[in-house]
Amino acid sequence: MGEVIKFTGVTRIPCDAPGVLDGAKEFDLDTVIVLGRTQDGDLYFDSTTPDGGDVLWLMRLIEKHLISGAIP
Repeated sequence: MGEVIKFTGVTRIPCDAPGVLDGAKEFDLDTVIVLGRTQDGDLYFDSTTPDGGDVLWLMRLIEKHLISGAIP
């Protein structure tokens, strides 16, 4: 069997949370925001930065790129 290569492009197929978190470890990230929903529907949030304004700014910046389709 050949080598398995992880797809890194944009997709509409759901991914598993542990796989997404593991994938983030491959990058030299200095700021991380984790947003999620548990199996019970509860919301989850954590961030490496304590400044709510910085968190919102980064979320809006990423939102802008998502809407325009410019996420690398």
